[in-house]
Amino acid sequence: MHLVIGAPQNSTTIEIPDAFLNDLPRSQENQAVVDSYAAAVGGRLNCSSLEVFFCRSSIPVKISIHWPIQAAMTSAGTATRWIPIDVVNLTTGEDAQCSMDVKSFYPASLQNPFSMARTAVNSVRKAIDGGEIKFPRSGTKARGFSACKSRAHPKSCYERN
Repeated sequence: MHLVIGAPQNSTTIEIPDAFLNDLPRSQENQAVVDSYAAAVGGRLNCSSLEVFFCRSSIPVKISIHWPIQAAMTSAGTATRWIPIDVVNLTTGEDAQCSMDVKSFYPASLQNPFSMARTAVNSVRKAIDGGEIKFPRSGTKARGFSACKSRAHPKSCYERN
């Protein structure tokens, strides 16, 4: 299920696998994650854009996750899964294309997309703070995706840090 949340000018999307939806009534852990996500998105609707986040380095960014998860073969011949992500530095207008590896032994249909969204946003924010994501100068096109390591974060990605 592809879900668009918000108004046409202020929305975000998330891809929710059918298996996750079917399991939701039986999983209290997933229910709690969905409740947390819904509360955070509801609060963000009142304050700012749903896709605008602030890094610890005070850089405001728009982070757009492009669902669904993509599959590919690496140059070493191993299968991998990744999420494409667009990141715009709202101070400079510069746009970086990023990707985050999805590290999981579960098939995509059983993964929690709400936790993946939180991890993706926080991973991008940490990579920006660490100088790992480079924004091309305005008017130039990025040559490929900047790899973003998947990193857990103790706080919700929807909080301003």
